Amino acid sequence: MHSGTTNLNNLSKVYIDAITFNNPQWIPCRIAFLPATWKKYGKELERIVMKYHHLFPDYSPGDYEKLARPPHPRYRIGRFRDAWECIWENDYEGLAGVVVESPLKSWEKFSAYVPPNPSEVDDYGGKVNWEERRKQVERIHENGGIAFGYFMHGSMFMRLFYLRGFENLMLDMALDDPRLKDLISMVLDYNMKLAELWVNTGVDIVWFGDDLGTQRSLMISPDMFRKYIKPCYEKIFGFLKEHGVYVYMHSDGRIVEIMEDLMECGVDVVNPQIGPNKPQELAKYKGRVCMDVDLDRQLFSLGKPLEVEEHIIECISALRHERGGLMVYAECEPETPLYNIETICATLSEICGPTVMQDFVQLQKSCGEVPGHA
Repeated sequence: MHSGTTNLNNLSKVYIDAITFNNPQWIPCRIAFLPATWKKYGKELERIVMKYHHLFPDYSPGDYEKLARPPHPRYRIGRFRDAWECIWENDYEGLAGVVVESPLKSWEKFSAYVPPNPSEVDDYGGKVNWEERRKQVERIHENGGIAFGYFMHGSMFMRLFYLRGFENLMLDMALDDPRLKDLISMVLDYNMKLAELWVNTGVDIVWFGDDLGTQRSLMISPDMFRKYIKPCYEKIFGFLKEHGVYVYMHSDGRIVEIMEDLMECGVDVVNPQIGPNKPQELAKYKGRVCMDVDLDRQLFSLGKPLEVEEHIIECISALRHERGGLMVYAECEPETPLYNIETICATLSEICGPTVMQDFVQLQKSCGEVPGHA
């Protein structure tokens, strides 16, 4: 159990100390519930959250009603067209939808294609006021908080297959289609502009999410990753690092084969999933890069409370380092039973402490909010 006060200045210090291996007072942990989970459990889930309120310092009674509402179009039932002209579909409110129609499925459309302008809209087409974002960052800093910038989930590798379709992109890479270079350049240029916009607001950390793996392997070979995707990460993350911004990298699936590459790209915090990546494999990197370990969501849904408790203790024991560099993330899907949610909260309450980082499912909205504490 953590000791020390949980005011905003202290929460911020602990978070940065964990990233920089500066002996944080406790291991920061984050327990996240998807909108569908809040919708399913409502007040029953609130009872658990209030019982362990020190792990949920931003939660107020009754918040479950707004947290159950989909924060942006990806989590709403039906279809919508994003700013890149990709068509998304969702049949389960509160979980993320998928791209079902790709605007550049045919290369014939590429010459006339115009990507969105990140200074005007976000990936979902919502208007963005960057001056207001800058003012939000100022307010967060005035109150002793950390300001997080973010790229919408799937901003580089995933955006490529959103645009081309997954099978088409795999063929493009396998055949080394010369047009692929121009497509990558277009998406990279968008992301570099977005990185500059975030730097200009004065944020401290930028969250970047790109799912690279499946349950068993990378979606593309490590060599293809190094050829097509790693150079993009090096440019985006390198620019952020040059301006004193920490880089947080999330990826679903197995990524342990490219952990060294991500570190070389400048990642400060990597968010690997346990299950596809084993704790014993990740232990090789403790003390070298901060890991915000994504605990086994499948076990949360299917396991017994004792198994859940043992899993959490095993992961933390394998990956904690005397100087820091460890955070813990527990995401609870609607299939996670309440008794396991209570076990997660009780176990983490004994071993870890709260975090200044908030839930990015809720914060990646089209309204232009800056994650942080105002």
